Amino acid sequence: MKNKHETETLQLPVSSRNKPEMYGFLDEVGSQIHDALIDALDQKYEIEKEAEVDEDDGEYTCTIKVRRGMRVGTDVDIEWELSSRHATIEVDTVTNLDVIIGVTIVFLGIASGVLAKSMGIPPFGLIPDVNIGPLLAAIPGIIIGLVAFVALRPIVLARFRRENDDLTEKVRRVVSILNHKAEQVSAPNPLPAE
Repeated sequence: MKNKHETETLQLPVSSRNKPEMYGFLDEVGSQIHDALIDALDQKYEIEKEAEVDEDDGEYTCTIKVRRGMRVGTDVDIEWELSSRHATIEVDTVTNLDVIIGVTIVFLGIASGVLAKSMGIPPFGLIPDVNIGPLLAAIPGIIIGLVAFVALRPIVLARFRRENDDLTEKVRRVVSILNHKAEQVSAPNPLPAE
């Protein structure tokens, strides 16, 4: 699960609807972006490319993930559908840390509500001992956990925001340069003018 803070979308015009050739063309664009990111970024970042082709629907997706742990990351998504005249290239700032913080705080809230119920601490001790009693006691814990998450999230993530922004800007520059070069090259098998 990822949280996307900012998204920038570029469009790569394509002039072919021949699926195998377009898949090859777009895979080459993805490989060029991947290689350019490896050359442009420090070795402290992990860069991986995943491509997926759906032959039945005529769709191509490629995700290039740039990560430094769970705190800092950027995704480059390339998507194309057979019915579209453009492939989209999206650059997203991504972090998984806020999801982990949120799940941890909410889990602790649930656990504290259930523990308070089992120990008979008021007002949780007043909840009847039925099968759903501990779950009812967990509801205030969930609410408290969500409030704590909303309050603490910006404080914790502020440390990594600058690095995330710098990384995303570097990736956007690389992708923009390569997108501009790809626009100059015709995709395979141009369609006749309409």
